[in-house]
Amino acid sequence: MKKYVFPLSLISIIFLCAGCPESFIEPDSKLIIMNNSDKKIIFFDQFNSPKDTLLSNFPFSLTLENTNSRIIEPNSSATFPGSYKGILNDYQDDILMLYLFSSDTIEQVSWERIVDEYLILRRYDLTLEDLEDVNWTITYP
Repeated sequence: MKKYVFPLSLISIIFLCAGCPESFIEPDSKLIIMNNSDKKIIFFDQFNSPKDTLLSNFPFSLTLENTNSRIIEPNSSATFPGSYKGILNDYQDDILMLYLFSSDTIEQVSWERIVDEYLILRRYDLTLEDLEDVNWTITYP
């Protein structure tokens, strides 16, 4: 059994290191979210056509665990690199939909209720031109 450990480990490492480079899109811009409120907020972005705006169309339920890197502390800002320019240039009918949630809501309320009652703090529907006009900085509130 021991003679198989090294070759299997080596093969596993090779597969992990190889990855899928063609599926990675290089960030081309940085979105800055300024939280001027006294509460933690959570930011989630999604590219959609203006006709597709329901929370039920999210790819997954939001929880504190899967939004941990998207928390913005009170009276602070956070920068989120992404491929916003490229995607908005490639799909000109799409908009960047930026949702802001209270972290208390995500923590305490079921995702089904958040969807049903549309429990968001604010939603921004942004085109590439909108983002450039605000210098890639979104301020809440």
